[in-house]
Amino acid sequence: MENNEVNEEVKAQVEAEAETKAKAKKKKEKKPAKEKKAAKEKAVRKKSRAPLVALILIVGIFLRVLVCAGVGTMVVNYYDDQYKKNRAARHTTEEEDPDETTTEETEPTETTVDPNADDWTILVYMCGSNLESRSGIASEFIDWMNDETIADGVNVIVETGGSLAWNNTDPYFSGDSVQNVTIPANGLGRYKVEHDNVIDLGSAPAASMGSARTLSDFISWGASEYPAQKYMFVMWDHGFAEPYGCMEHDEVFYDDGNGGTVNSFDQTVGDDLYNDCLYLDEVRTGFMEGGVHFDLIAFNTCLTASIEVASAVAPYGDYMVASQESIPAAIGIPVQYLSFISEDTSCTGSDVADKILELYEEQTNEYTNQYSGDTAEFFSKGTMSKINLSCMEEFDQYMSEIWMEIYYTAYDMDEFTAIQTAASACENYGSEGNAPGNLIDLRSFLTEASAIFADTDADEQILALLDENVDSVYGTGRHESQGLSMYYPNVSYVQNLKATYEAMLNLNGIAYTDDQVNQIVDTCIEYYFDGYVDNIDFIDGYYWYAAFLEVRFSNYWTAPAAVATQVQSNILPGYASQSTVNPQTSDIEYEIVTDDSGNITLTITSGQSSVISVEQNIVNYSGSDDLELFVYLGSRAVEADPNDPSVYQSGIPDEWVRFNDYVVPTFILESTEDHITYATPAEINDEWAYIVFGYDIATGEFSLQYCIRADSLANIANNDIFTLNDGDEVSMLFYIQGYSDIPGYEDFVSVRPIYEPFTYDSSCEFNIDTLHQSFDADNDYFIEIMNFLIKDSFGNIIATETIESVYDTSGNLISFGINTDYDGRYTNLYDAMST
Repeated sequence: MENNEVNEEVKAQVEAEAETKAKAKKKKEKKPAKEKKAAKEKAVRKKSRAPLVALILIVGIFLRVLVCAGVGTMVVNYYDDQYKKNRAARHTTEEEDPDETTTEETEPTETTVDPNADDWTILVYMCGSNLESRSGIASEFIDWMNDETIADGVNVIVETGGSLAWNNTDPYFSGDSVQNVTIPANGLGRYKVEHDNVIDLGSAPAASMGSARTLSDFISWGASEYPAQKYMFVMWDHGFAEPYGCMEHDEVFYDDGNGGTVNSFDQTVGDDLYNDCLYLDEVRTGFMEGGVHFDLIAFNTCLTASIEVASAVAPYGDYMVASQESIPAAIGIPVQYLSFISEDTSCTGSDVADKILELYEEQTNEYTNQYSGDTAEFFSKGTMSKINLSCMEEFDQYMSEIWMEIYYTAYDMDEFTAIQTAASACENYGSEGNAPGNLIDLRSFLTEASAIFADTDADEQILALLDENVDSVYGTGRHESQGLSMYYPNVSYVQNLKATYEAMLNLNGIAYTDDQVNQIVDTCIEYYFDGYVDNIDFIDGYYWYAAFLEVRFSNYWTAPAAVATQVQSNILPGYASQSTVNPQTSDIEYEIVTDDSGNITLTITSGQSSVISVEQNIVNYSGSDDLELFVYLGSRAVEADPNDPSVYQSGIPDEWVRFNDYVVPTFILESTEDHITYATPAEINDEWAYIVFGYDIATGEFSLQYCIRADSLANIANNDIFTLNDGDEVSMLFYIQGYSDIPGYEDFVSVRPIYEPFTYDSSCEFNIDTLHQSFDADNDYFIEIMNFLIKDSFGNIIATETIESVYDTSGNLISFGINTDYDGRYTNLYDAMST
């Protein structure tokens, strides 16, 4: 990237944008009327964006943020207390429904078995959602199932719903049995799948797949109509990253905020409503009222192999299979388990679970070996777990102790930072775009944080239970996926949320203020954490972990009152009068020393106990008479001196990551002892996306993994992931901050390509090479600037003063040292993408 080219190209773009600014301004006044008319015509169609209405898609719900571009105002239609009212109303509605029998949840007994009943009944609860309406994946699974051998005495019963359109009549399915049935969009379909045959069993009235009643009705109906000696249940659709524990994203039905739902086929859905889904309490209610104890519960939903989900379904099944990570649509829960059951119908739920893990590992490795590059790496990230649910009651008791110990770290900054550092070192799951995931491997966490749990043996007991009751398989792209995850928001959680929504607003060209974005973030966190706590409050001791989250995010969220009541009733006397650590204050102080050889030493002189990490922030600088550009390349970790953890040393940054021989910006998604996972933004065939790639620390090799669209449904762990293919056109994107003296244009931050697009093929690789790839437009030297980013245990980032390196055109260092003239004029890639 030569800076004379960069400078002139960006300058031309800036001038062009300035020239069209007035024209666009005139058109703005006419848009509201057009938008109003368009809204009337939309009817039931699910809305993903509008010229003047930013529909921020969150957690499988549609949290609508109305931003009027003309006046710059914003209304958050999902009010602060809306979640509480909605959930309370929903519980009340279910409790007061005269058609329902209210039952107290008790220790379940085994389902009565008729020795003359069929061998197996497999109930598939298939919420098609956008997986079907966009790609026909649900129809494909039905087609795959009827390709399997299905013996007499094995009933495969499917209930469909939750999708605006079904694609089973597409010519793609020509000649397949799935094309011969009608699958209603505005109704629930019921089908029996046989070998080479799909039998229509009739439809049920339209109902939300996100309702406990719909779930329980299907279970009880299926067991009544097709009684069997053994039962298996398959939950089919999305799994959610936020609020964690939710699943089944119904496209048709919207939660009305008063305990009911709205059918979008029957009436226009307002911007204040969001798609209905199943919360864990609804999953538990559905299973309980369904009245069947399952030999195996399988989750064909992403991110579901967790302590939260396993604890929720434990009373209603013997075994569970699920994935810690997103599940590739090409594999899912491999349907060949149907042939396995049919070959020996005396097999147990444990046997079927073992077979599913075997099949998943085989198919993951097959796809990994069949393809190359990012396609292979995508499949290599797959995981699948088998959990013996009989251990979960004991497991929950020990987990309550672990949550209590985690909470007590909030009274000591050293311990609080240690627990955050331990969580940051674990493999994470459900990463979105450039943000790390908020699920971590439980075994890795307990091992990393073992020193924190010195006063209890609960961690050792849980590790023993994991050894005895959890099996897992995972691809070559995973290293520490041991079968069970836990929800733990990453250290940069708030910053990542802010960046996500500001990127969405920027992508749609919508103006906003910091206060407006902060309001969005506040509302999101309240919704996410209220939902998560609601999903886990059946576990004894949940309140310890909820209270810990409140300390971490006290600037944004207050836990339900019951949490504080429980904590105060159970807290150790010595802590009752103490205060927890304060996220609003930071006592971090430092000093920087440089020498003539280009060595840089950062010493933390105060507040070392709260330091999570230190990174070196790299920025390319280019200046001319009327335009200054700061091009953000990202940051890289700086390790502490093993003999003095307050000292961090580095040299002048002279190497950087390149892709196809171009320097690229990088975000760190995951960093462990043996690997680092990065993301870099790009336009791929004119679509904004992130390219995810890995770095093996031991071998020093990079691997291309997969791509994820930047405007995918935020926080739904879906299959909207794709791979680079030969012939794809790629333009690497850069976050650029500019100070302009060009008449008619203001200072700016933008995301735009710098290099010419290139055509991808298998020869395009990531590697490390010289950083310097640019020259100043008007001078015979070029400049790189850097500073340190000190990240504390609350995710706050402290930026140090600037160190400037000036080079001649041969790459020789001309000058080097601290230059405070840059301070305050640039930021870092974390903040730049949020501006």
